[in-house]
Amino acid sequence: MVNLGRFLRLASSWGDGLSIPLLNGLSEAGGENAVLLLSDLYSKSVRPDVVTRVAELGFLIGLYDSYHSVHSSDASPDGSAMA
Repeated sequence: MVNLGRFLRLASSWGDGLSIPLLNGLSEAGGENAVLLLSDLYSKSVRPDVVTRVAELGFLIGLYDSYHSVHSSDASPDGSAMA
């Protein structure tokens, strides 16, 4: 059995996109207020530890919606009505 643990980092050190290192950097740079808006697809991968840190810093987090995606339930992907 191969031990891969030495190749893995703790989740708290991950930094791709919205992450604890990013949040700490915003805070250390003097950011006191922040609204972090995520695209609909990205929001499904947010880690609970990141959301907890957002709350600890007093920042807000949520989904971005420009309302351009509001459409009729019978619309096709190009926006036209399906027959």
